[in-house]
Amino acid sequence: MVEVDIWNNQLEEAEAHAAYQAVLDRCVSDGRIVKQMEEKISELLEIPYTVATPSGSSALLLALMAAGVQPGDEVIVPDITFIATANAAKVLGATVVIADTEENVPVIAEESVMKLITEKTRAVIPVHINGHVACTEKLRAKLNARGIYVIDDACQAFMSGKKGNYAGNSADIACYSMGISKMAASGQGGFVTTHNEELYRRMRKIKTQGLESVCVRKNYEMLGFNFKMSDVLAAIGLIQLGKVRDKMEHIWEVYNLYWKELNSIEGISFIPRKENELPWMTYILCENRTEYKNRAEEQGIVVREIGDCLHRAPYLEARDEYRHSGKFEKQILVLPSGPNQPLENIRKVCRVLKKGR
Repeated sequence: MVEVDIWNNQLEEAEAHAAYQAVLDRCVSDGRIVKQMEEKISELLEIPYTVATPSGSSALLLALMAAGVQPGDEVIVPDITFIATANAAKVLGATVVIADTEENVPVIAEESVMKLITEKTRAVIPVHINGHVACTEKLRAKLNARGIYVIDDACQAFMSGKKGNYAGNSADIACYSMGISKMAASGQGGFVTTHNEELYRRMRKIKTQGLESVCVRKNYEMLGFNFKMSDVLAAIGLIQLGKVRDKMEHIWEVYNLYWKELNSIEGISFIPRKENELPWMTYILCENRTEYKNRAEEQGIVVREIGDCLHRAPYLEARDEYRHSGKFEKQILVLPSGPNQPLENIRKVCRVLKKGR
C-alpha cells in the first residue's frame, strides 16, 4: 500500500472550473486561451516568444525541426536525461551522439561536447536536469558561429535559475513540459521559447502543418505537423501558472527539510546546487542505494532510481568514455517531492531513511 507517493501536484476545483468554462465557451482547440497561456509564460520567463505544444516531447521535436535537423545530421545529448531527449532527434533520422556529464553535477559536460563535434553536428541539447542549469551560454558562444544550434531541454527546470536569466533563456530554443509531474501541470502539454523572431515564426508554421493557417491551404513550402495544444488543457495550465510562485516556495521547503535531516547521514550526500537552481524533485546520492530503496518501499514510500544512462541504448552513438555519468546512474535516489507534498510526508521519509543510522 502506498502511503507516500513520489510526486504530489494537485489539480483542484479552480482548474476543473477553468476547463469546464473553456468547453462552455467552445474554446476547445488551439485558440485564445492557448494564446493567453503563451503570453503568461513569456511574462514569467521574461522572454519574447512562446509557442505551446501538446507535450514536452513534441516541443523537442518542433525545436529540432525548426533547427533544420534531418537524416544524416548529428545531435549531441547528455548521458543523463529522459530518453525523450534522444528520441526526438532519432525520429527525424538524425544520429544521436551521447556526451558525458560533469563530474559533480549530472548535466552535459562542455569538454565532452567539444570532443564529439563533427562536420555533421547540427544541434546540441543541454538538459537542465532537476533544475541544475547546464552550460548553454558557453556552448552557444562556441557553436553558433559554426552553424550549430543549442536547444535546451528545460522540461525539469521551469523557473529555475536567476530572475532575468532562467534556465532555457540563453538557448536558441528552449523546450518545456507541462505534464502532470511538472511544476505547472496541464495534464499533458508543453511549450518552446526563443528570443529569435525568425525561429518563432518558423515554429508557428511548423506546428500547423507548415501553413500560416489551416484555413489557407496553399503554398506548401515547409514540412510541418500538428503540434497544436488544446484550449481546454491551456485553461488548466493558466490556473497552474498563477500558482507557480507558491509552488516554488513549497518545493524549497521540501528540499531544505530533506537537507536538514539527511545531509549529515553517512553514506548519503546531495548534489551541489547553485543559488536559485530550483530542485524540481529531491535527488540524493546513496553509496548503498538498494538498502535505502528497500527500506523506504517496506514502509509504503515510493522512491525511484533514475533511468539507465543513454549510452547503453543500442540505437544511440556512444563515442565517449562516460567516466562521470555512471556514478549518477548507480547512486541517485529520487525522493518523494512535489508542490503539494505534505511536509509530514517528508518527515516520515527522513525517519525511515535514518532508521538504524
